[in-house]
Amino acid sequence: MNKQNLMTYTLPGLMLCTFMLGFLPFLQKLQIRWDNGDNSYCYLIVPLFIYLCWEKKAHFRFGEFSWNLWGSVPVFLSILLIVFGELGSIETFLYMGIWGVIVGGLFILYGWRLRQLLFPIIILAFIVPLPPFVNRMLTFNLKLAASSLAVMLLRLANVSVLQDGNIIDLGITQLQVVDACSGLRYFMPLILMALLFGYFYGRRWWQYAILLVGVIPLSIVVNGMRIFFTGMLHVWGKPELAEDFFHDFSGWVVFMVAGAVLLGMALVLRKMEGGSKVEVQSSKLEAESPKRKGARGSEAQKIGRPGEKVIGGVEDKGGRRAEEQGGQGGLRNKDKRLTVDGSPFTVSDESNASITSQINEQKLGPETDNCKPKTDKDPTAWRKPVAITVILCILFVGSGYALQRLPSAANLPARRAFESFPMTIGGWEAKRDYLSEGILNSLWADDYVSATYYSGNHQNAIHLLIPFYEYQGTRHTAHAPQSCMLGGGWALTDSRERMVTAPDGIRFPIMTSVWEKGDTRLLGSYVFFQRGRIITSPWMNKYWLMVDAFTRRRTDGALVRIEMPMAPHQPIDAAFEVLAGFWGEVISILPAYVPL
Repeated sequence: MNKQNLMTYTLPGLMLCTFMLGFLPFLQKLQIRWDNGDNSYCYLIVPLFIYLCWEKKAHFRFGEFSWNLWGSVPVFLSILLIVFGELGSIETFLYMGIWGVIVGGLFILYGWRLRQLLFPIIILAFIVPLPPFVNRMLTFNLKLAASSLAVMLLRLANVSVLQDGNIIDLGITQLQVVDACSGLRYFMPLILMALLFGYFYGRRWWQYAILLVGVIPLSIVVNGMRIFFTGMLHVWGKPELAEDFFHDFSGWVVFMVAGAVLLGMALVLRKMEGGSKVEVQSSKLEAESPKRKGARGSEAQKIGRPGEKVIGGVEDKGGRRAEEQGGQGGLRNKDKRLTVDGSPFTVSDESNASITSQINEQKLGPETDNCKPKTDKDPTAWRKPVAITVILCILFVGSGYALQRLPSAANLPARRAFESFPMTIGGWEAKRDYLSEGILNSLWADDYVSATYYSGNHQNAIHLLIPFYEYQGTRHTAHAPQSCMLGGGWALTDSRERMVTAPDGIRFPIMTSVWEKGDTRLLGSYVFFQRGRIITSPWMNKYWLMVDAFTRRRTDGALVRIEMPMAPHQPIDAAFEVLAGFWGEVISILPAYVPL
């Protein structure tokens, strides 16, 4: 390998290394998401992407780089997406930005030829896990649908069963369909398999559509069947076969069955396409056969004398074919004299070049992105690749370093710890609660207070939870409680913003919601208390996180969450009046613990 080739392959490697070095903490966050059981399929995406590219090695010139400057546009936009995702604590933006940088880098290397790798790039997008709120919503709905299907099948099998959300009561035992058994672990891998089967066995848009639409009912059916057989094992007195190894093994078997069903659908769709394609092609051939017969006679007159030997593979009188000479379908010499029935026939340089160009274009496609073979060496050709590489390396390292420094607790004002938070507030007496280690790990908080307040003047109890964050970024931030409530089986019946008046007369908004689970009703409320602002919108909270990260070098803040179980038949307005009085007392105490 000469120096020119060594430099050509070193520059892309240098860009990749600096990107991984600059954004290593964010790549590690992506890996943490992959380690979640629902996202474990993401580990297969990069090898699958490499294989799909390798499959095109016979037609795609991977070793020829275009260094297209237009590729820098998606790279810069993707880095902005990473910045917004990290500072605004939006994980999906962060991971989409990583994918976008990879695609932009490939665009720089291969230019518009990258269109030939469109499907592998779409598959590469599966490195981005589903957004957490989408994940929770899908989990909740899929496990309810699968539970309902399993209950229906159990009743068809003459089993007495009751259903309460995701809890199935068999009398002798209760089955709880937890998040891990919701079917979401089948859903995304089956989406991926549907795309792959459509690619290898179909490639028609309607085939993709049918396979993708079939994934949702297929996920529900196979998971419902699994829950049904689990219930039957308990009814038959074999509960040990539904636990531990057998439980995990049954999940693997069910997934393989779902994959086989998808494959069968793809093969059927391929057969349907094949039959219709043969009919269309045969009708076209019958319609075009008279035209082709007439075209042969006119083509024989284009080169040489009528009815005699011609060039380009047209048969002569004796049935022989005049073979084309030279490489790639061209002629061997620039000025080649041929003899046609004893008369000299000359092929000019222009004709030779035209024939060669047409044949090359048919075989290799039009030459684009400056990938034409060059016979002369430009001594300054290295400047553009080196300049692009240097600029991108500086951008990767600089932006990655800045992102790691901006969300910091270095500028955090002095505050009291929540250990001293009062347990008596406005006539309400509290009992401090302590969260489990698992909840604390998912909460990501640096400090918190959790307590349940009671009052002799009211029949309600009030639950208070305030997690505080010294800095906020992805996987270390406050988030609204709706998704957690939905994941816990609660149904949202009302949600609105209401105004509350503090004892000093200051009015401020809170977000309230009414939740139901069976016969239990819960009046929930929360605000983001962030650097002196009271915010009810999660998206506005993320906006101010980004603004304050640049202008104040601070991203600290807290989520204030207050919930109150409602008494039977208690009106919502009466319950809110009780809750609003407690909010007014809490908000006046909070600035000592959450800096303004």
